[in-house]
Amino acid sequence: MVEVPDGREGMSRTGKPGRDDLCPCGSERRYRYCCQKVEDARKVAQAAYNRALKKLLEFTFSPALGSRRAEALFQLEGGSGTVEIEEWEQPTALAFLAHGFRGRDGNTVLDHFMKKHRHALSRDETDALMDLGASWPSLFEGEKVHPEEGIDLHDVVLDERFFVHDVASTRQVKRWDLLFGWVFRRQNEIQMVGASYLVPRDLAAPVLDSIFAAMKEHRAHDPKVSDRTALAAVAWAANVALRKAYREAPATPKMMNTAGEEVLFCEARYEIDDPRSVRKALAEVKHLMPDGGDFVWLDSKKVRKGNQPNLLRGVIRIGEHEIVLETNSRERLQEGKKLLEGALGSLILRMPTESLQHLRVALAEAEERSVSSKDPPPPGTAAVIEKLLQKHYEDWIDHPLPVFNGKTPREMARSVDGRKTVEALLKDMENRALWSHGEVSADFDKIRRELKIPVRPRSRR
Repeated sequence: MVEVPDGREGMSRTGKPGRDDLCPCGSERRYRYCCQKVEDARKVAQAAYNRALKKLLEFTFSPALGSRRAEALFQLEGGSGTVEIEEWEQPTALAFLAHGFRGRDGNTVLDHFMKKHRHALSRDETDALMDLGASWPSLFEGEKVHPEEGIDLHDVVLDERFFVHDVASTRQVKRWDLLFGWVFRRQNEIQMVGASYLVPRDLAAPVLDSIFAAMKEHRAHDPKVSDRTALAAVAWAANVALRKAYREAPATPKMMNTAGEEVLFCEARYEIDDPRSVRKALAEVKHLMPDGGDFVWLDSKKVRKGNQPNLLRGVIRIGEHEIVLETNSRERLQEGKKLLEGALGSLILRMPTESLQHLRVALAEAEERSVSSKDPPPPGTAAVIEKLLQKHYEDWIDHPLPVFNGKTPREMARSVDGRKTVEALLKDMENRALWSHGEVSADFDKIRRELKIPVRPRSRR
């Protein structure tokens, strides 16, 4: 097993301090002379990356590369040539097209772009694309979420562990979530490329099997290829496996919105650092109506008569560090993104992370969460819930379970293989509890220690 350094020793942010405040990292220096330099450098690097990525994607879809795109899509479609790429996989498919797929010449689109246009790039843009060229995809497990900072990830395929700096993901990912995506090392830290999707834990096995089988076949043709390069070349395998698993699940009738578009629960999250200027800019946009500190997006094409309001197309929520666009169809999501990006320009610090959820998945999650309220529990109630949950799971340790052929979790945990089985079940239970009850949950690490299952130390903060 490989431990990858996370490059963030001593950093512990507790909100954004003032320039002349003491730096929260504990150095006893002023923030502007200490970690603000890191934050400023990160913003400059992110802006250069955004510019470079835009140029790369324009090149990727140039007419001259039509045949190369067709070859890559053929792999993404599972070799059938007739399968439509689903909405949830489009960001990872785009990453595969731009810097994962290698044509018959052994090069990626990124390789060709650098050969042809490197002279026209700034040094920061060149550095960003060189880093992107070393990115790799994998199936990652979130071992610890550090709010407003990043995530401790376990690369399940390569068995590597590292910290990923990605503020937006901390608002979407729960502990033990599985996600397939691309990461790369940038400025001595590992970051998400922005292309990822969640993999249901009960579907992880076929996805992993597909990845390993594709890597084995790839190595048969290129025995000396590195693990990360092989993963980039077979990134299509995860998409094909998960798409197949979804399509074999029982079908749910399509629900349509008022515009005749399929209902999908869609979000686009943008990173910002100046919410006041964002609100000022959006206040000037026609068809955006202030709603407290947020905005509602009204239909510009259907003006209602009398006192009837215009149809609602989406909601824009503004926080201290991000904007979230929420819509109920992919068509509205794309239109809303154009609206926001055109209005905000450089106020947006990072390309958006998107999530699209089918009605079937949303209904399943809603049913699972039905026992809990969306509102936070009243003071004192959270402690009571935590105590009840803790008692339930501690009793569970010595309860015979059919899944263990009548053995208790404690009995199963006495063998090496049994501990692995119990740990897998504990991850599933903790993940479901976090999605159902939020942060009000049991202390599963205490249960692990009781069962003598090793608890991995949390990363340095």
